[in-house]
Amino acid sequence: MADLAQRIGVSKPTVWAWKHGRARPREARLKEIAEALGTTIEDLDGLPGTDDLAFLMAQYRKQIATHFHVAPEKVKFVIAF
Repeated sequence: MADLAQRIGVSKPTVWAWKHGRARPREARLKEIAEALGTTIEDLDGLPGTDDLAFLMAQYRKQIATHFHVAPEKVKFVIAF
């Protein structure tokens, strides 16, 4: 974990959090992680998948933002029950 953290420029606790499901790396960081590990994003085990709600929301946020020509941070979700 320390080696990976150093190679991609993050802290050891950050890598620990990713590994233990406490946090998820940003999409832009996934390519760096895969390259540092000599693999592909698709082959990374335990990283965001289609069943991960936060990952899905980020993907949809980007798609909606692109469609409406706004920045992704301008897209907000409201869930009403």
